[in-house]
Amino acid sequence: MSEGRCPSGRLAQAGPGAPLFLRPLCTMSSALRIRRGLFDRLLATDPNAPEGLIQTCSVEQLRDTVARDLERLLNARSALLSTQACLSSVGPQARSSVMCFGVPDFAGRVMASSEDQRFIAVSLAKAIEAHEPRLRQVAVEFSQDDAPGRALQFTIRATLVVRPARESVSFDAVLMPSMSRYQVTQARFASAGHRL
Repeated sequence: MSEGRCPSGRLAQAGPGAPLFLRPLCTMSSALRIRRGLFDRLLATDPNAPEGLIQTCSVEQLRDTVARDLERLLNARSALLSTQACLSSVGPQARSSVMCFGVPDFAGRVMASSEDQRFIAVSLAKAIEAHEPRLRQVAVEFSQDDAPGRALQFTIRATLVVRPARESVSFDAVLMPSMSRYQVTQARFASAGHRL
């Protein structure tokens, strides 16, 4: 067995030649540098960056990038997933494809109804798990003090997984029913007591 240190300083053990997905995950540290995603590398506009340089970001920058991508996902509408009948007719492979990218339109739902809030929460969690591979164990919780007709506030809790590390994160968000628009207002890591 070979032994190596993960960025948090804990020892990780993996057999010689063990695939990366079999190696244990550890918590992220601020010193950890992560390779930027393809989309971010394509949009990079720094003319002074040397060609062939591997572009990296800090854990905090990655978290903020995930928040930006989450907002894009939440504001994309999937016509295929708009009704319960459509949802049941779409297979699991199609549900995670680009064809179903986005969330259903909840315009016909009563935002003050706890039943509709549960349906929306489950739909959002499924869409995030299907289309945001960096987030796992997604849960969506609505605030209980929302007045009818106003913006609906909720929190997305998940595990941010970027090999070789993982971290509990939460994203505060708002659904503005009048515009059918979502806004991710804050992204944060769980407190040190809640780290994985």
